Amino acid sequence: MDIKKKVAIGIFFLVIVAAVIYFVYLEKDDSVKPCFAMADAANRDDCIVTTAHDLNKVELCYKYLKKGSAYMDNCLSQFAIDADDYDLCSGITSNMTRGFCVYSIATGNDEPEKCDMPYSDYWSSLCHYNISITNKDSDLCEHITYKDIRDACHFDLAFVLDKPDECIYVRNLTIMYNCYTLMALKHSDASICNNINNAIKKDICSIKVAVATKNETICKDIGYDLIRNDCLNATRPSPK
Repeated sequence: MDIKKKVAIGIFFLVIVAAVIYFVYLEKDDSVKPCFAMADAANRDDCIVTTAHDLNKVELCYKYLKKGSAYMDNCLSQFAIDADDYDLCSGITSNMTRGFCVYSIATGNDEPEKCDMPYSDYWSSLCHYNISITNKDSDLCEHITYKDIRDACHFDLAFVLDKPDECIYVRNLTIMYNCYTLMALKHSDASICNNINNAIKKDICSIKVAVATKNETICKDIGYDLIRNDCLNATRPSPK
């Protein structure tokens, strides 16, 4: 190969390299150029997310952020929530961020059918919880997979609906007993305590209602002597 051909090939490769450098590093949207002037990568990506959102240009997310990165997911999530776009949520890599994205749209639009998310039990449970409370629908609580959130759903609905009977659906016995106790206090009705299957917890519920209402007669139905005596002492009128 003669020198002229070698020089021509060398020039050709230089042109290619220069073109790549130009399009990758120099040919950027004017809007994001300040971001690329930042030395810190995290600050740069955060800047791109903010700029894309401010300008309402989702294409900036795809063009300048690494696919699968937290910044890319956050960028898409913001656009998806603003546009009520479930399809944009589906392009998010992180299951937690994707779940939050769907949760935000579903709860904002009262769409419980969208709450079933096999990739995120946490956000799925919170989604069903919020829509259950909003719609005062106890049946939706049963779609919740997180036990604590499901119990919280029935517990809170008992007070939203003002229905002591809702407490029975709480699986955790301690929380169930507390639910009945608080409902008994709210209604000043010791008979609600009878729903508590634990004798001591039932008596504690009764003494709380008796003291709150200053009703000595409630104390007589308390089974444990110590609790009954404390109840009588707490509700008996003070001597003049």
